[in-house]
Amino acid sequence: MFDNQNAGFYTLKVEGGESIDLKEGDIDAAVFKVDSPDDADAKSNKMGIILEVSGKILQGKNENETKKLAKWALVPSGAKDVERRVTVELVKASKVIRQYSFSHAFVVDYTESINEDGAGTFNLFIKQNKTVSGGKVTVEGGYDK
Repeated sequence: MFDNQNAGFYTLKVEGGESIDLKEGDIDAAVFKVDSPDDADAKSNKMGIILEVSGKILQGKNENETKKLAKWALVPSGAKDVERRVTVELVKASKVIRQYSFSHAFVVDYTESINEDGAGTFNLFIKQNKTVSGGKVTVEGGYDK
């Protein structure tokens, strides 16, 4: 049986422009994807790096932080704060299991659904700008928090 007391949790930090900080209990899942062109016959330098983060909108807990996510999604192309530094961590038993860091992330898609009680869910899809010189994505983990 699943032991919830030993379950891990995610955090999300967005820096640049308006900072966003989602904490334990706000995020349900994170999916990291390296997307090469479908017609590639060999390793391609034109791969896209995508992170999907899904979580909860909880009235009285994180509605201001999730509202900032929605506002970031509305920032138009070319604006100075359209790209931001993003770090997502999965922590379990005081260990960082995985840390994804994007140096120049932008929002590809954002959805949220909220009921009349102010509770709901969100899905954030971000991508690294691959045209930025010096921009990078790192994957770390396996160390104490």
